[in-house]
Amino acid sequence: MGRYASADDDDEDFDRSRRPQNSGGMRTPALAFVGGMLAATLMLITYQSAMYKPPPACATATELCPNVKDVLGEVLKGCPTPECPQAKCPTPRCPEPRCPEPFCPKVELPESITKGCPAPDVSKLVAEHRQKMLQHVGANIIECAPGKDCRGDRKQKFKRLGQQGVTLWFTGLSGAGKTTITEQLEKELIFKYGKTVYRIDGDNLRTGLTKDLGFSPSDRTESVRRASETASLFSDAGVITMVTLISPYRNARNSARSLHRDKGLPFLETYLDVPLDVLRKRDPKGLYKKVDAGLIKGFTGVDAPYEEPLDPEIVLKTHELSVSESVAKIIKELESRGLLSGETLENPALAPPDGGEVVDLIAKGEDLRKLREMSKSLPGVPLRDVDVNWLQVIGEGWASPLKGFMREGPLMQTLHFNSWVIDNNNFTGMASYTEKSTDWLHTATMPPNRVSMPIPIVLPISDFTKRQIGTAGAVTLYNSAGKALAILKNPEVYEHRKEEIIARGFGAIDADHPYIQLISGAGNWLLGGEITLLGKIAYGDGLDQFRMTVNELRAEFARRKADTVFAFQTRNPTHAGHAFLMRDAQRQLKKRGYKNPVLWLSPLGGWTKD
Repeated sequence: MGRYASADDDDEDFDRSRRPQNSGGMRTPALAFVGGMLAATLMLITYQSAMYKPPPACATATELCPNVKDVLGEVLKGCPTPECPQAKCPTPRCPEPRCPEPFCPKVELPESITKGCPAPDVSKLVAEHRQKMLQHVGANIIECAPGKDCRGDRKQKFKRLGQQGVTLWFTGLSGAGKTTITEQLEKELIFKYGKTVYRIDGDNLRTGLTKDLGFSPSDRTESVRRASETASLFSDAGVITMVTLISPYRNARNSARSLHRDKGLPFLETYLDVPLDVLRKRDPKGLYKKVDAGLIKGFTGVDAPYEEPLDPEIVLKTHELSVSESVAKIIKELESRGLLSGETLENPALAPPDGGEVVDLIAKGEDLRKLREMSKSLPGVPLRDVDVNWLQVIGEGWASPLKGFMREGPLMQTLHFNSWVIDNNNFTGMASYTEKSTDWLHTATMPPNRVSMPIPIVLPISDFTKRQIGTAGAVTLYNSAGKALAILKNPEVYEHRKEEIIARGFGAIDADHPYIQLISGAGNWLLGGEITLLGKIAYGDGLDQFRMTVNELRAEFARRKADTVFAFQTRNPTHAGHAFLMRDAQRQLKKRGYKNPVLWLSPLGGWTKD
């Protein structure tokens, strides 16, 4: 039998006897038809060739990921050799889409290759990549340009908040009491001290910020790093931030400390130092029992390391201290460092004065000489003995933030609210409104802070003295011996409403009360204004050396290196009962952790009653 012809057949080998024999009349139309079909086919091929665009060349793996060999080598490490004996290696596919630098395309190998190979150490690869990225600094990422105040004045912010940002880093083994103590501390700082507090612990981290981390050494270190970065942001915002993490590695905790130090933020490492045998007995979550039963491996302090702090700011032996005692010790440390006040304290051992400002109105040096000369030309205002006493109280800073005899507006606040609203930092533009003439129609925003000011400290004057003052811009205050004691500037004279002061100050009107008699017998006008003392007031009674000003006392407490001061004021001669109370107060303060509490004994002297 013959065969079908193909395009590869040679004409000479073709069996011509098998060709159909057609008449000449039929060959011409057939050839025409075939010729037309060939022409159409050629035209179609030409069109397709013109329209066809080849796909772009597939990028090589090296172009997509320069270190692809290292990545594949790490993935295939440990697989049998030579090349894929268990299955035919697939032809690599072109990864798509192309990943932007510096990331590499995801490498997925079929099961035919990975079957039987050991699983790669993913955590190690992730840790190495994380470490590499942490060392990478983005050239265009700048938190704050040099010389620019991006976050506002931190000191002013802390003053406005009435507290300073700080991170308390609680570290210790499981069961030491970190959660119990910080929960109580948080409540005390919020509800007793009115502070803003936040607590960062393993639970709220593991459910969010560190949800992707495990418990390998590198993951634990990364957990501490994230917690410290978060805590520093909270602290910079002025929040008292508590971090409660076992954080077993010393280097990780030191890195957290360095981060805060570099940002100028306080960092107090708080070590809960409890013996392991005590923790095993406590075992509040039953974890130590599971460890002993072999149900938990790599448990910190048992079969995983814990590196104790070398120099923590606070040490709590919670097996020797109650929860309340531990909390008190922490609060004492915060107070001693001035962190519970928004003001920067020169001596944190001493409570800041009301308003946060130490007032000292005693002129010194060349200023004193000029003021004494000036006082000779000013209208004079005579003072009673009680007025001299109040002048001393004001000038030496005992009535801070008061800087002069009360003007009418501040007096009304004292009578109706037993306090003032102030703004020493001028957040509302009302920093010194108490030192200006009273304006009952001012519409400025009221100051944000309130300080105790329950006693009306006023200066009564007579009708004659009121006329003498007239429109003077300043007056000189004299004692009964005619000695110039102070200069009062920008005087404000207003009506002395004696009955209102008596009723609101004493809650009753008793004509026989000694001080009510002083008010009732005083002048019909009050003189307000800020004062400057022409030297320290002296009485010449042999006791002046014991009358110390506020600043003199503060300097003495600093010289004695007091970490707190406790005061007793006695009217009668000191006796055994007083001595017992003083010694017991000192004992209790030392029990609370104070090392050098100093007693300030202030006996009252002079006339008190008939």
